[in-house]
Amino acid sequence: PALPGMGGFDHAIVRAVIDGQDLWIDATEELLPVGQLPIRDQGRRVLVIAKATRALTSTPQAAPADNLIREVRTFHLREQRPATVTELSEQRGIWSDELRAWIRNTAKGAAHDSLTSYVAKEYQGKLSRFTHSDPHDLATPFTLTLEADQVERVADNADGLVAWLFPTDALERLPPVLVDTDADAARAVKDRTVDYVWSRPHAYEIVNRLELPPGYAAPDLPAREVRAVGAMTLTITRARAPGTMTITYRLDTGPRRLTAAQLRATRAAVAQLHAEGSHKVVIALEAATLEAQGKVVEAIAEYRRLVALHPKEGLHHAQLAFA
Repeated sequence: PALPGMGGFDHAIVRAVIDGQDLWIDATEELLPVGQLPIRDQGRRVLVIAKATRALTSTPQAAPADNLIREVRTFHLREQRPATVTELSEQRGIWSDELRAWIRNTAKGAAHDSLTSYVAKEYQGKLSRFTHSDPHDLATPFTLTLEADQVERVADNADGLVAWLFPTDALERLPPVLVDTDADAARAVKDRTVDYVWSRPHAYEIVNRLELPPGYAAPDLPAREVRAVGAMTLTITRARAPGTMTITYRLDTGPRRLTAAQLRATRAAVAQLHAEGSHKVVIALEAATLEAQGKVVEAIAEYRRLVALHPKEGLHHAQLAFA
């Protein structure tokens, strides 16, 4: 950072001072909000053209948490029927213009086809529809909402529901140096001796909200886990409320500069996380749990309550008969 760059001068940006605070603006970025610099402008040595200038200064450099990708995935769980999902996506910081530009510049039919493929891969379901906020309104964070049905990432059996969640989804924006599995990439990382600097430090947060049907109880799991993924950090939080369970995966890419050894350790940890696969969440039918515990009277009372809620459905009648 203390040395001059190799290229010639080719770009100018604006530094405004408002209420004593610097506000940096790149006027060539038509879809970034005012004050958000693209990654290529961050942490750069610049000359401010002003009477008080006596030396070079540096442009602001965002922390990973400033460059946030956040997805809220609400799974609407149902008995004897496939689940539905609503996904709300929002991006901030250096990502602010990505979804906005894609929606603005992509024909609706092409966008629908792309999102249909995404839903089939991510949820093993079918896209119902998608909506979004105004891509031209830079004063409001851009959001994209997907609705899907026939979702097979959730299954049911006589004793409960099972959902498969993937913490590795939070690794989606990692650079090839950490995720490529070919021999050339592995050899390059193994032989590396110089530091690695993140080009896009970020945080990726996925909120999985499970809406439970009546009679089901969320499992009692640890409220918080923090796991080192090499130099990165994966934080898992869980919360229960009546009728819902929320499991959040948040990846923070950590220090901007990694030694070659840290890069190798991070790459190995990413591979290990991928090898572990999904998290299986079992959501028990409370009546079945009571029955398994030998509390037959309480189980029968709970089955009767469910029969009263769904008198025209045969499932709980059958469960009551077997109990």
